[in-house]
Amino acid sequence: MILVYAYGSGLGHLKRVYDFLLHQHIQLQNCIILTQSEYGDFWNKEFVLKILPKERFRDKSLFLYEFRHLIDIYNVKEILVDVFPEGFYGELTACLADLTIKKTLLARIISPRYFKEHPIHTVYDQIYVTERGVEAGPYRFRHFKQIEIEYHFEQPMCLDMCSEPYHLILHSQPAEEVMCLYKLSKMYDNQVKTIIFSMCDHSLHVTDANTIMYTQKHPCISDIANATKIFAGIGFNTVRMLKNYITKTIFVPFPRIYDDQFLRKGFL
Repeated sequence: MILVYAYGSGLGHLKRVYDFLLHQHIQLQNCIILTQSEYGDFWNKEFVLKILPKERFRDKSLFLYEFRHLIDIYNVKEILVDVFPEGFYGELTACLADLTIKKTLLARIISPRYFKEHPIHTVYDQIYVTERGVEAGPYRFRHFKQIEIEYHFEQPMCLDMCSEPYHLILHSQPAEEVMCLYKLSKMYDNQVKTIIFSMCDHSLHVTDANTIMYTQKHPCISDIANATKIFAGIGFNTVRMLKNYITKTIFVPFPRIYDDQFLRKGFL
């Protein structure tokens, strides 16, 4: 079994590891996803899902117990860590110390602040670099390889709105950032139909009859291709999803604790 550490409140970390597992042709039923995201089963339900409250990740002694317990009961042979080599709070340092099983890291852009707050102790057997802007310097590793993880589109629905122009807003959360993109869309054209894909449920206060909201869903390729203009954040997964539509996309970087979206925008 592979134990996958995917810390993050939204969909980003879960989507990245899901696409990576598909990319590597790893059987999903042989994976345990360890996360605190409430959207843990959004992309797929084949893997074993272990959701811990955020407080368990913060409490290093409790997390160490949970982590080592999962390794024992599932006979884990590999640890796959998404983004944070020592964990979001530094909780992985003790967990990975002295472990002789294979340790793999998916590396994306991460701000220098992370490395200052969590000095690197863990030596990874394999680091996969998943985007431009990742330097090898801060990490400790045996192998360091650049890869491109294709965005895996599922096809649950199609808007089929080819007959009229529409703006597409793609941003999972939080609600205030989705509203920022919505207002920006209206600044470009207040008359065009607007389609919003988010995870915010009823927390978006949009009363415009010319706006349609889809929550807890994700778009199809045709929904993206047919949009007149796209407004989106600039998270790792969003950039992957929209790589063929950059010329008609307005990317807005938002501040994050460790994800440098402003740096990512510079590479577009």
